[in-house]
Amino acid sequence: MLESKEETAVKVLILHVPYEHRGGEDVHVDMLVSAYREIGLETALYPAHRAPQGISPIAAAKSLLPGAVAPEIEKFIQNSNADFVHLHNAFPLLGPNFFRWALKAKIKLIMTVHNHRFYCTNGLALRDGKVCKDCFGASVPWRPLAYNCNGDLKKSAYHALALGEMNAQDLYRRAVSHFIAPSPYIKNELLKWGADPSRVSVLMNPVTEDKASPSKQVLDVFYAGRLSSEKGIENLLRVVGSAPDLKFGIAGNGPLSALVSETALKLENLFYFPEMSHAEVLGQIQNSRIGILPSICNEILPTFVLENFYHGKICIVPDLESTRWLSESPWLGVKTDTSDVKAMLSKIREALSLPKSTQVTNLSEQLGEKKFRSGLKTLLGQNLPKMDIH
Repeated sequence: MLESKEETAVKVLILHVPYEHRGGEDVHVDMLVSAYREIGLETALYPAHRAPQGISPIAAAKSLLPGAVAPEIEKFIQNSNADFVHLHNAFPLLGPNFFRWALKAKIKLIMTVHNHRFYCTNGLALRDGKVCKDCFGASVPWRPLAYNCNGDLKKSAYHALALGEMNAQDLYRRAVSHFIAPSPYIKNELLKWGADPSRVSVLMNPVTEDKASPSKQVLDVFYAGRLSSEKGIENLLRVVGSAPDLKFGIAGNGPLSALVSETALKLENLFYFPEMSHAEVLGQIQNSRIGILPSICNEILPTFVLENFYHGKICIVPDLESTRWLSESPWLGVKTDTSDVKAMLSKIREALSLPKSTQVTNLSEQLGEKKFRSGLKTLLGQNLPKMDIH
């Protein structure tokens, strides 16, 4: 179906079901559209409406039905005349049904793996505040239902059934022609899971080169991102309370927004920014001494950390399997145990005493969009011609 066309530009269909709460993956997909165009490819996006939307239980249930039917996608691909598909998130709107259809239709399918959902139903590999890989390699994912890993029994049931189908029919490995891993960590996870090494490439997500909006607030420590338990927000607030001599800033929203807001009213050294634009976040990074990522889960590639590095700022990173490498040269991370409030504060004070980085130019080039576009073009040149049409 997706045969290359002579004397016309190659066209890619970027397929990504937006999340209920817009996050880094959604931002990356928006950037990817321009990246493909910059290297000479035409693009189409599905779904065309990019705002997060609620998905009905009926639509989610249809994605689990046996068969290999995806009429809307098939029609969209035929109309867009795409040569290959670049997949990001398929759940819950498309689900296993899409992978069966892609396999049957012999689609050239590239997939960027942004989370742990290829073996974990909540995508975080986290349960009860602890890193969890109990379902790694499990053929029948019963634990998500037993422990309600998605925090909602309906969601846990859907994702458990979906993952069960994906595993039973080996749909990821059979339908996906090539996996893109945004970090060395997720590449290693894919290889341990059983992906063919020749079909996995590392391509780090870039820092979007938006213009920063100047900030008037000078901070010692700054965090921007989703305000939720897996991000370690509760422990960060405990650190703020134990260091009244330091000015902290937290930007973002999420389930713990009310807790952050209430804490900011009580603590004079905490400044809360519930509605910061991306340009304002970049401006605040520039006007803060260091950044911090207090997460207690294995983050695939935290954009906020890279943005700090891009602007020459040191950033506290979790001493976890996925982020430990960001504390090694040439990166500017300082690792710490984010489950230990005293350890976090100690590393914060240590980081604040370090001299300013002299690697700003090198890191900005390494993390910029130009470097990403070059890597994307090389990856396609090496792998697109030899992709198996199953």
